[in-house]
Amino acid sequence: MIQSRTRVLVGVLALASAPMLTAPLRAQPIQGTVRSLGFQANVASLNVVREGQWFPVVVELAVQTPQPIQCQLAIERIDIDGDRVNYTVPLVALTPDTGLRKVWCYAATLKEEEGRPVSVDVRDAQGNLITHLSAPAFESIGNDCLLVVDVSETAVNAIRDIDTPNGSYLSPNWGTRPYYRNVCVGRLPAIDLPDRWFGLESVDVIVWDEPNPDQLQDWQLEALLDWVRQGGQLVIGVGPAWSRLVNSPLGAALPLAGAGASVEVETLPYLSRRFAVARDAAFKSPVTVTLAELARGAQATLVDLAGTRPVNLVSIRPLGSGRVTAVAARLRDLAELGLARPFVTELLDLAEHSEDFKRSEAEQTTLLASAVWLYNRVVEGVEFRAQAGLRVLAAFAFVAAYIGLSTFASWWWLKKRDLAHLSWSVFAVFAIVAAVLSLGAVALSRGVTDNVHSVSFVDLTAGSHEARGVTYFGYRSPRRQRVDLSLPGEKNYLRPLASGPEVALRYATAERYSAIPGESVLVDTPMRATLKEFEARWEAELPATIDAELRASRETGRLTPESWMENNLGVPIEGGVLLFIDPRLEQRDGPPPRAAPLTARSDRKTVYGKSFIPPAFNVLAVTIGPLAPGQRVAQLGAAEYARYEQELARWVPTADARDEPQLPNLWSLQNRTWMAALTVRLGFPANVPAPVAAMMLASTRDLYQPNGASGEFDKFGTSLSTDGLLDVDTTSWLSRGQAVLLLHVEAPAEVHLHRDGEALRESAGRTLYRVRVPIAYTGRPPAEGTP
Repeated sequence: MIQSRTRVLVGVLALASAPMLTAPLRAQPIQGTVRSLGFQANVASLNVVREGQWFPVVVELAVQTPQPIQCQLAIERIDIDGDRVNYTVPLVALTPDTGLRKVWCYAATLKEEEGRPVSVDVRDAQGNLITHLSAPAFESIGNDCLLVVDVSETAVNAIRDIDTPNGSYLSPNWGTRPYYRNVCVGRLPAIDLPDRWFGLESVDVIVWDEPNPDQLQDWQLEALLDWVRQGGQLVIGVGPAWSRLVNSPLGAALPLAGAGASVEVETLPYLSRRFAVARDAAFKSPVTVTLAELARGAQATLVDLAGTRPVNLVSIRPLGSGRVTAVAARLRDLAELGLARPFVTELLDLAEHSEDFKRSEAEQTTLLASAVWLYNRVVEGVEFRAQAGLRVLAAFAFVAAYIGLSTFASWWWLKKRDLAHLSWSVFAVFAIVAAVLSLGAVALSRGVTDNVHSVSFVDLTAGSHEARGVTYFGYRSPRRQRVDLSLPGEKNYLRPLASGPEVALRYATAERYSAIPGESVLVDTPMRATLKEFEARWEAELPATIDAELRASRETGRLTPESWMENNLGVPIEGGVLLFIDPRLEQRDGPPPRAAPLTARSDRKTVYGKSFIPPAFNVLAVTIGPLAPGQRVAQLGAAEYARYEQELARWVPTADARDEPQLPNLWSLQNRTWMAALTVRLGFPANVPAPVAAMMLASTRDLYQPNGASGEFDKFGTSLSTDGLLDVDTTSWLSRGQAVLLLHVEAPAEVHLHRDGEALRESAGRTLYRVRVPIAYTGRPPAEGTP
């Protein structure tokens, strides 16, 4: 095993010095083509990738010799420092009797590299170039764009209706886009689904209509499910495919279960009444739906009738940090009813702008300049800014002390002893001493030892130790060296930071190193006695967790006094917030099943004088104060509820509807409290540090509508951008029966960067724990019209 590993590293190191190798072999023992790159989309190049994130490259290879052969594949790109990275697939075995061999490669690209084509080098086991494969051209989409990929054998045309027009995915499209984000609808044949989950990292939603799992390898299906667990959303149109699905590896993850008879229907009355152009629309010919029951932990968001029998037409089920949505019929069959965008909007939980808001947005002329970039605030914890500032201060103090000693103090001492004639000799001694000290000052400015900082987003379920996380690492070295870095874990990845909203600094002399995505290893990484940054996704069993029990009153919208949470993380919690759908709302005999479509109230006609309400306003919030390790807190929200009662008692209705007191909610936190920490907001003090506010906003970005602190839902305020950040939104977790805790901890997460096989302990870190917590309900909601 050790010898095999050594051979791999030797080959990879050879790749890192590829330009110094010999020319391609004349007789090419391997031939191949690049079958696809990224995802097909409505752009001139026909292919898109997301800046700074993994994109898949599918390569087909065939051996031209009678003997088996081993090769390596490499794609060269650059990181934010300008160093060249060979993203490598080591030791691919090819045999002449197996025909074409499909291999998946993965790489990440910078915004500045968009014009630089991708190519795949095929090399032998020693790193010698065999052949060079050109890849299709591509265009980039930013991190603010929602990427929906249809992998169905027959494309679902209704999905295309939500695509941002003209392929302008990098433009903000202010005033014209219907949703809170641009939407890019892409295509990928299901048979080309990657063999590693992170090949789909840049995809937010996958739509698979009438799937045939038998066409895929089991490891492709497992990679797809791992992608869901990491936060992806999988939407499946079942139709006649139920018998194949239930017996496949996907079956255990579906929100439907059991034998489930399949029946043909001519109408789906509830669906038609809610979404169809014609209220009593009927299908041209009968369509197939499954009558399968809900699986454990699933909930139906739309129930219909097949004759007299109930159909769980749309159902959802959480899986890890993501979720699976099942539609009982084929999506392309439902499209016959003319559902188009409204149905797809709700199916994918897209948050819509009101027409008045879009008009306000279109009137602005400096929107881009006013955007708040969350990236800079989030990653500042790994950039050693505080230490750098202290070192600069120390260097300044050294210079000042040297000037003072070498001039005024020395001159005073010599004059006092009548030795002024020796001043030049004394100054020479000072110069020698200062030269020695200056070398120490330079070393001090770089630090004394290797140092690691981290910023993490960690996903948990209350009471569970299973965790998944996104971590940004900053590794500062006081000396020049080359190291092998890794993040052990079968489903983890580690890569050099390759994204950011600002133009990155470039070294004059770029160096080369290699990354092995499938092994979470960076080989021969250059450290220049300065900072190098990395990002990772990981999963692990944590030694600690959060415990909680929540109950909410449907009559008042408040948590009941017996609700509690306990900090069992083993570290102090600085503070946080608890989010849950307002239980006073009524939808199909219970609280609403999801947060994104909540643009109205069921208990009153208007709020702040508006009937179209941002969904974040219908997500209630309770502030969590500091908690020591092991501390339990009960009567959650009691102080906030008391203040609300006092404000309500003093309130006298005025002509300005915005004066009405409201229970604390996510909309207010986003537009007032958290934005106050990132911008100058008079009257709204920043109660959280700016980096923590940025992490909170990144975790709720899909429900952020920039209204500002004015309280006007239809007025544009301060926009934000997640350019450079991985998608860490958690608002899709908000559903009937599930709340979300966002907890700030000033300590590193339980994940460590490894150097040459040994863990590097962080000297500083910040973590935002995002915890899914079950929530129960009591009582009845208020009647419509109740203020």
